[in-house]
Amino acid sequence: FRRTSLQINRRSDEHRRRRQRRRRQRARETRGDTTRTACRAIDHRPPPRPSEREPKPPSMAQDMPPKGGYEPVQYKRNLPAKGFRPGILLLGMGAVMGYGWYKLVHGIREAKYVLRPPLGRTVRREPWVRSMLTANASELAREKMWARIHLIPLLQAEEDRDQVRRYWADQKREKELLGDNTKVYNNDRFVRPTFAVAPAPSK
Repeated sequence: FRRTSLQINRRSDEHRRRRQRRRRQRARETRGDTTRTACRAIDHRPPPRPSEREPKPPSMAQDMPPKGGYEPVQYKRNLPAKGFRPGILLLGMGAVMGYGWYKLVHGIREAKYVLRPPLGRTVRREPWVRSMLTANASELAREKMWARIHLIPLLQAEEDRDQVRRYWADQKREKELLGDNTKVYNNDRFVRPTFAVAPAPSK
């Protein structure tokens, strides 16, 4: 916008000068002035006004620093640290990892090797159980042994059930062979029968 206004001012000044020259030339032609050469040599025109002078080309506006200079640049990190320090966190993590490794190694040793009970602590058990547990056996072997010990009642119940079935089958066969006199032992107590594998009867 500034440049266009300057160009318009220049053009208007040029048009004004041209009109003045034309007027002077017409006046000279009508008067028959013979002093053209003198007028050409000596210019009696008044000096141009300040407004009619050619304006200077505008200088480009530049951003200058403020008075007193700029403020110092804050380049350091100014954030408050939250939580513990890194050293304390590393120590805590190392302690947790150390405790975990200790428990892991202790579990591996307990599973593979025989571990003695701690000092000042005695476990009261039956002599036969103590003799089995203090044998050269690891924790896995002791666990397997105790699993079998706890299965003994179930196995005994299965054996008793099979024995009752065999006993009543034997009593039925004896009654068919001997009749009513099926009492073999001269005793009122129950005698556990013994069974032997016999070959099948031949025809």
